Amino acid sequence: KVISYPIPDQKGSGLCLRQCYGSTGHGTTDWRGGRSYITVHISYEDCGFVEGTKPIIGTHLNGDNYMFHTVGGSSAYTWSHSHRFVVHLRWDHGTSSHSNNYDMRSYADTHNWRIDWVATGYIC
Repeated sequence: KVISYPIPDQKGSGLCLRQCYGSTGHGTTDWRGGRSYITVHISYEDCGFVEGTKPIIGTHLNGDNYMFHTVGGSSAYTWSHSHRFVVHLRWDHGTSSHSNNYDMRSYADTHNWRIDWVATGYIC
């Protein structure tokens, strides 16, 4: 994770916003799931956001190949007060023959899929 310096918020109340960046890692992502879907749990606890607030989170599926056969890589699902989020991936059944022929978790590991992310939240 990389944590940036605070940035001024639009209300002019000082340096209360922080951007925090991270990645699940090239070839080291702890994918859970199986044949037709996978998930990964990501913590932003080290970012230091104010307790009880939810940051704005952006995600991106990255890797060596075939990410375009999936849906869900840019969607982060958060829970209140947990300092973590989940990304759910599934095969895009409309464009992919992979959905019937390949185990998604094995495919993700073989092609070094990872989630790169950025979170922006309040620190004061």
